[in-house]
Amino acid sequence: MTAVPISLLLSIFKLTRGIGGAGLYISSYLVGINLWVWSLMVAYSLAGLIWLLIGVLAGGIGIVPIAIIASLLKAEWTMAGQIFILLVIVFALRWFGVYLAGKAS
Repeated sequence: MTAVPISLLLSIFKLTRGIGGAGLYISSYLVGINLWVWSLMVAYSLAGLIWLLIGVLAGGIGIVPIAIIASLLKAEWTMAGQIFILLVIVFALRWFGVYLAGKAS
């Protein structure tokens, strides 16, 4: 994913800081889609179809905590940690993108 390093480079200069912030914000959605699809696959393989449907019916976002809980219950510690770290990265990119866009104006 080359958008994040390019956006960080654009955020160095004051003239292009808004573009860099927008790039980070958009990248957070791309990483978020990746997280959601991966959590969907993990929830289906570890928890089953019923929990997958519960997670999808919980507004779609419920699939991520179900994938984390299923990973923890099946003792897949690294998978649960990776999903959690990716979730933190999504929110960090989103927050930092908004912060940079606000500093540009």
